[in-house]
Amino acid sequence: MNDVTIAKAEIREVINDYAMLLDTDIRDDSHNDEMAAFFTDDATLTGLTWHAEGADQIRERLAARPQDQRTRTYLSTCHITLSSPTEAAVRVYVHAYHGKGGEPPFTMRADGPAGPADPGVGEWRLRLRKTEAGWRISFYEAVGPTFVQ
Repeated sequence: MNDVTIAKAEIREVINDYAMLLDTDIRDDSHNDEMAAFFTDDATLTGLTWHAEGADQIRERLAARPQDQRTRTYLSTCHITLSSPTEAAVRVYVHAYHGKGGEPPFTMRADGPAGPADPGVGEWRLRLRKTEAGWRISFYEAVGPTFVQ
């Protein structure tokens, strides 16, 4: 494999690992630290109703997520453009379900006891930078979601 193919595979792995951890139902300080480790110390995160800059604000944003919110994230098209051996721009289509859950196991059924799960379709616009620790997200913008009614 050439260097571009390897870099793209490593970036996909980071994005998939981030999505899997995002969907983890445990929300504590160690989980938030593990989530924050996907980002560079100077990263910028932007969503529809929130914005965070730098490691401290990212940890605060992650800690502020509702404890009973459950998410299941499905990623599809992932387009990666390498601008250099250490910089990449990524666009990922996201289909996410957000719902509320109680004690494990959590239900995400639209008619389940946890209440309706809100499905949304959107995308992540990312920039990643290769660091000594591997590829890390330096810019994250969640565009959408468009909720399905």
